[in-house]
Amino acid sequence: MDEKYEKFTIKVEYKGANKRAFPWSVYKDFTETLVKALRSMRGGPDATEIIPESIEDGSVNNIYSVPESKVDGVRKFIAGQNENWDDHERRGAEPFYNWLAAKGAKASARIGEEENQDVVIPFIQASHAVNSMESITGIIWSIGGTEAKIHMKTDFDGMVTCEAGEDVAQKMSPYLYHMVRARGESIRDYVTMDLKSFKVLDLEMDMGHRSKWEEEELFERQEKAIDKIREIVSPVMSCFDAEEFWKELRDE
Repeated sequence: MDEKYEKFTIKVEYKGANKRAFPWSVYKDFTETLVKALRSMRGGPDATEIIPESIEDGSVNNIYSVPESKVDGVRKFIAGQNENWDDHERRGAEPFYNWLAAKGAKASARIGEEENQDVVIPFIQASHAVNSMESITGIIWSIGGTEAKIHMKTDFDGMVTCEAGEDVAQKMSPYLYHMVRARGESIRDYVTMDLKSFKVLDLEMDMGHRSKWEEEELFERQEKAIDKIREIVSPVMSCFDAEEFWKELRDE
């Protein structure tokens, strides 16, 4: 006889949170930390028993199904850390709490149609480092060396020196000077959210050679310059053509 499953809903709230701002990469990282937390609970479900069902608006409502026989473990997680938690359970739940802390988020959860219960995040010291899974986007500037490092130029974190290992570095080598999104393990400062270290685990997306991005950026700057010239000159020179003026400058 097939085991019955119960719906488990966890609501995540932070600035700008809605299901359209919760893409696959974010959902995947969130779910991985949640699964790790739930399976670490005594009596909790195994990773293969946690079934993603849907994402609904109202901030972000993530709905999963878990076996009825494992609901007590889920309830223990929702109730939060107390003297009944052992070290294995505390370590297992830490990445989930870190994910919430990194987003400045709060969460609440419920089983079935029960009332939502706040998920209490344990106190984190200000100097605590936030360990989590995340993706970073940037241009690969160099790969290799004796320590098989990957250097990425990112908009948000500046130039980042990533650990990779020989296998991952070799896999990433065809994407030298490409804009990529890389997935891996990060350590950030809890207060400033500065990236302290990043270990690349896999390539998530190749977005093309950097020349493509530089051309698009140049085009965007030119468009802004044309608009600015038009704004300044047009009121006094009605026949002035900003685009023709720009073309003449480029041709000279």
